[in-house]
Amino acid sequence: MSDGDSLGSSVSGATVHRLSEALRPLVDDVDLSVDAIASALEIVKPRKSPWRDRVADVAEELIERSAYGEAEQFDTENLATRLYLVLDPDDQMTVDLTMSRRWVLELLRWTPEELDHALSVGQLVAVRVLGVLRFPRWQFDVEEACIVDGVPELLRRMPKGWRIRDADEFFSAPHRELVVQQPQSPSAWLRSVKDSDAVAAILADLPPIDA
Repeated sequence: MSDGDSLGSSVSGATVHRLSEALRPLVDDVDLSVDAIASALEIVKPRKSPWRDRVADVAEELIERSAYGEAEQFDTENLATRLYLVLDPDDQMTVDLTMSRRWVLELLRWTPEELDHALSVGQLVAVRVLGVLRFPRWQFDVEEACIVDGVPELLRRMPKGWRIRDADEFFSAPHRELVVQQPQSPSAWLRSVKDSDAVAAILADLPPIDA
């Protein structure tokens, strides 16, 4: 069975009962022991998931940048498993809500130098996870393969103290000020109406977030 396979509904209640009965003479708390076994298996080999694919992306870039010595080199899958275990919740959230440098280069068909310049002049924003640059996804119009309209101005208007998830929630949630038949999210608004001034005005009225 591959890592991505799941037993799902094939595990019967009778099978679970047999495991419980086998443990009963050996432990005081069967429920706790079963839970511990499940947790241990997760640590040994976490299940496949979209999030782990994102972590694999970070791992691959770390390998390419020679962030690990020859004695520490692992294939992307194994290094991704290691990163899965050491990333704290904020790192996990950041990885999930951002895209890799390679993804951005392929989407925009830019050279690395063009991307570096865009970062230096505030055309895009990026954050670091384990020293690897990650780009918040709301900055990009995937269908048009471009940066969304007005990103530099939106970056300047963001409230002080905003984190990656704050910005992502803002850009993905509908706002009553952005209406095309019905309230739109800023991301949808910027893709369709391409009026960044309206989104910037909403941002300007939001209070800062205390650290």
